[in-house]
Amino acid sequence: MRCSHYHEILKRPGGLDGDDLHTPGATHYPICRDSLVAGKHVLIEKPLAHKKEEADELIALAERKGLMLTVGLFAASIRASPSSARRSRMARSASR
Repeated sequence: MRCSHYHEILKRPGGLDGDDLHTPGATHYPICRDSLVAGKHVLIEKPLAHKKEEADELIALAERKGLMLTVGLFAASIRASPSSARRSRMARSASR
């Protein structure tokens, strides 16, 4: 699905139930807010927002709408996984 702006995805009928946000931190608050307003569950990289007031607003919005809002450091978790470590070792040994 090719889109020029994330709003196009949020407006599609019968689209996604949730969003997995891996964008620059400065964009987290507006994209997360728009996703929650559109009724989407959100999985988002840290930080949730740059300001406490924004984070509080997102949490309250998710609770009001009965949506899941999950914040974490997923990219680091992927890099630390056993399969990722194995691929790194294989790449290093192949370059010798």
